[in-house]
Amino acid sequence: MDVSFLKDIKLEAVVKSAPKSRTAAPTLPENADLRVFKNGKVFPSKAFAERAELEFVTKTDGIVRGNGLDIFSSLDWGMIQGKLPQEVMFLAAVPKALAKVDMWASTKYDESGTPKASVYTQGSNTFAKAQLLPMLTAVYDIDWEVTEYVDLEVVQDSPIVSPTGVYHLPKTVTTGKYKGESTYIRRENINICPLIVKDVKTSAVKAPKQMDMFATNPVTPEEAIDNETPPIAEDNTDDVDLQLGTSDPGEDWASQFQGK
Repeated sequence: MDVSFLKDIKLEAVVKSAPKSRTAAPTLPENADLRVFKNGKVFPSKAFAERAELEFVTKTDGIVRGNGLDIFSSLDWGMIQGKLPQEVMFLAAVPKALAKVDMWASTKYDESGTPKASVYTQGSNTFAKAQLLPMLTAVYDIDWEVTEYVDLEVVQDSPIVSPTGVYHLPKTVTTGKYKGESTYIRRENINICPLIVKDVKTSAVKAPKQMDMFATNPVTPEEAIDNETPPIAEDNTDDVDLQLGTSDPGEDWASQFQGK
């Protein structure tokens, strides 16, 4: 076989095409207090973290300092349940050292007591995935199938004040025999403010549900719509009258809320 024709052949180098780049959303919000991603990662703005003293700091005498966050909604809070024209989420900065703090209560420390993580990079936490994402859906109708992230704002000029300084906040049992059940925890002298939606970043268009035309009992469009709402926790606390902050917020404070 004569293969002399191969002498004049030059091989072409294979040029690898660059992978399509995707612009990642910045993790820290600039015009809001918290950014919640659909995968459960949550990041504070630097201004909010400093104001609420959220960052992990070096332990002093073995004591954890700084604040974490308690986040809950009027759907579950017996002290205010049924008193509002629309459902609202609330937030309170509480000492990290307290029991059952929802977010940024703990991290790992080295031998010198220096924290190994930061609230600016930690991101994921169990509370956000298990409770915060469903709470945003239940209260503010956030559809995580078409949402990349939600920016939240703390309304500082409309605090919810207990005349006794004592609050019973809703919690969900996360471990043990009663895991998943509703309970309450006592907090004293904290500042509770509404937590509202500032902005929503959508990611995709949700595909409509398909009907099986050959099914014995085809699903109707009405049946395909998910109308379920989370159950409301029972109020097992003493009836404590609440009032808005001592300062007059001006017009009806509920009208400031967004999301519904």
